[in-house]
Amino acid sequence: ATLVLFFIEDVVRRPDLTAVFLIAYFAAGALGLPFWVWLSRRIGKGRSFYSAIGHRPEVYGDPQHLALLKDGILWAAGEGKTQCQPGNAK
Repeated sequence: ATLVLFFIEDVVRRPDLTAVFLIAYFAAGALGLPFWVWLSRRIGKGRSFYSAIGHRPEVYGDPQHLALLKDGILWAAGEGKTQCQPGNAK
């Protein structure tokens, strides 16, 4: 949501519409939720990995970010080293 605020101020240049844009932003996310629930039920159990990092090209040159992506993809594929097991969240 923070990036939406920057977008409203710097790109749209209408800070007076911040509330309208934020409501639309969160409403779109909420309206999309049933689709993702449907999709997960249709496909079945599996692993997924998501990273919101990487909005800028230079991020992909960072060794730590590349390691995160590699490890996340390996984990989602059921390979690689991980301590993350279903049911052991604290």
